[in-house]
Formats: sequence, C-alpha cells, structure tokens
Amino acid sequence: MDRKYRRQYSLSGFLFLLAVAFYPHNKVRAQDETRTIRNHFVFYPAFRFCNPAEVKGFGLGKQPLEVMLAQVYVESRSDKVIAAVKLGWKVYVTEAGVRIATTRCEAPATPEALLSGGTDFIELEALPPKETTIIGTNPLPVLNPGKRTIYVARPFVTVDDVKSVVEIQKSESKMYVVLLYVSAIRFADGAQWVMQNPIGKP
Repeated sequence: MDRKYRRQYSLSGFLFLLAVAFYPHNKVRAQDETRTIRNHFVFYPAFRFCNPAEVKGFGLGKQPLEVMLAQVYVESRSDKVIAAVKLGWKVYVTEAGVRIATTRCEAPATPEALLSGGTDFIELEALPPKETTIIGTNPLPVLNPGKRTIYVARPFVTVDDVKSVVEIQKSESKMYVVLLYVSAIRFADGAQWVMQNPIGKP
C-alpha cells in the first residue's frame, strides 16, 4: 500500500476510534442529567370537584427517558357529553403545589407558577357524562385494556419542558410539583367552558 494512502487510512481509523470512545460517555452523561432532572418533579392532579371535568390521575409506566408524562385520565363531572378538552400544567415548589392541588374548588392565593404549559383541544369522540377517558401516546405507558382511550402525538410534559426550573434554581435537593388540570371544555352541543379562576398565575 502506498505510504500516502497508509497515512490517510491510519488517520481515518484513529478518528473513528476516537469518536467511538467519546460517544458512549457523552450519551451516558446526557442520560444521567435527564434522570437527575426527572427526580426533581412529582405530579399531582389539581382536584377541582366544582368543574365539569378534571384530570383524575396519570400513568407513568414505561416512558422514554426524555418524557416526564405521556398518559393522563380525565373524568367527566358534567351531565352533558364532552367533545374535547384542553389540558394544562403548572410547576410550583412542593408546599405551594400540594396546597393548590388539594383545594376542592376555588384555588387559594398562590405564588406565581415557575413554569406552565398546555395542549390545544383534544378530541374525545364524545365522552359520556360521568365517565373517564385515557389520553396518551401510542403505545400507552400503562396499558388499560377495555377502557376508552384517545391517542395524542406528543407527550404532555417532557424533560426539555421543565429542565429550566432546575437549572435556574440550582438546587440539587429542591423538589417541585407539576399540577395537572382541565383548562377548557367543548361540549357536544357546541357550548364551551373555560376555567375562570386559573390555578395560580400564568
């Protein structure tokens, strides 16, 4: 083999081995950072018994590492058929978050949310009165065969959505609560409901 080609071959081989050597470490470091961020957050449904529908619960199960939440349970408290809902979430420090989550109707005076997000209207294919539907990505993180299920394309909350809270606060021990709630409803008869007293401030 010509010396010039041997040198190019050796250099290419060296660069390839260097890339292989560093890639796993970078990947592991990114995974560790993602796990660390996930460990700072817990989820709570914001129970609102006076509203026509609420997030009754959620499922974690087998989610990708970068996903915080991909499955929720929405219960209708209305006497009318629900055609679609919007879901919202807000991040608080633990004490404030738990206090807001466990208030039965009107939310108490609260500090400003550290972060918030939500969905567009999610079509529910006519949720009957007093029934519950599962809304989640496909496949569901937690399987519930035989129940009413609606699939969405995007997880409700990802690590990228909330990691700024941990990075800004710069505390390894602080925990945060992510509150889940129904922010708006469209009924089958065309009427709409919007939460008049949003949970905390936007």
